[in-house]
Amino acid sequence: MSLKTMLTAMKGHFLPWHRLFTSYYEKILREECGYHGAQPYWDWTLDIPASKFVQSPIFDTTYGFGGNGLLVPVNTSNNEVPGRTGGGCVQDGPLVNMTVHLGPASSLARNDQCLRRDLAPDYAATYLSKDKLDTVMAQADYEWFARTMEGGPAWDDSQVHAGGHFGVGGTFGQMGDPFASPADPIFFLHHANLDRVWWSWQARDLGNRLRDISGPMVLQDWDNAQGGNVTLDFPLSLGYNGWDAKISDVMDIGDLCYSYDELY
Repeated sequence: MSLKTMLTAMKGHFLPWHRLFTSYYEKILREECGYHGAQPYWDWTLDIPASKFVQSPIFDTTYGFGGNGLLVPVNTSNNEVPGRTGGGCVQDGPLVNMTVHLGPASSLARNDQCLRRDLAPDYAATYLSKDKLDTVMAQADYEWFARTMEGGPAWDDSQVHAGGHFGVGGTFGQMGDPFASPADPIFFLHHANLDRVWWSWQARDLGNRLRDISGPMVLQDWDNAQGGNVTLDFPLSLGYNGWDAKISDVMDIGDLCYSYDELY
């Protein structure tokens, strides 16, 4: 899948597209890699406050995905993620020798590099807390549910989605790079949990919310000043992977043959 295809598809809204993407990832694990387990999710609310974040089992060196990279010095002239603590290659765990092929940023050329992490515990604690999640879950319709989860571009906005990306990727890690974030396997656990949050919200009023969709065609164009509003017929694409769909195809997780053990 090209970067252009991926980012264009995500505009049509990030939750439906990531539901398709994460489902396809699990399908590949089962059909091509011989995986027989479940697709795990990362409930980051269990790893807050900041003092608990770096101790999360997800960063365990034996049973998790390894921890942080070495500190890349802070450059105050950059718009850096507040409280970032790493930025270099992952130093321990099973992904030490992992090679990432794309990035940084929007480069289309192959660029072999290490997997980098730049953990930002204070940032994660701010945006992945239970009270932030409660605010998301309290929204009455999909437009405000998604808008509250997505937040805005400033560090002081509500942004549960970005909390996982920048909490792990900081400024220099792939998880903080929208063009390369799936390179870190934690991406899929983060988005599985975001999907669990969405399904939890849907399940609280399934009769009204199973078909409730809205949102800008242009990323974060919440006032639709640059494009129209998505509908259930909006196309989702995974590019040359060959699994295309419409938003209507991913509204019910039962149609995708999975469920969650617990809901919020």
